[in-house]
Amino acid sequence: MKNFKLKNMARGWFIGNFPSAAFQTDKCESTYKYFKEGETPKKHFHKISTEINLITTGKALINKKEFRKGDILVVEPKEVISFKALTDTTIITIKIPSIPDDKYLV
Repeated sequence: MKNFKLKNMARGWFIGNFPSAAFQTDKCESTYKYFKEGETPKKHFHKISTEINLITTGKALINKKEFRKGDILVVEPKEVISFKALTDTTIITIKIPSIPDDKYLV
């Protein structure tokens, strides 16, 4: 058994095609991210990967619609996503496949 700390994972990515990932694979990638209330990462899209997001705590405005704990969003390739944390929010994200450079800012 191996043991890792989330704080040592690059931007929370603990599975995927990243040198610091606890489990390295090109099949998928997964992160656990924390956003402070009011935080608004830049809009982006993926050309190849599908992104699945599970809100585990808090509330967020995603593409002008409110989502909260327990909501799951599937973002298809080329679909632009905007995000604003309405409260402190945590999200588990899975991207299939793992292509670290497949993120394009709008």
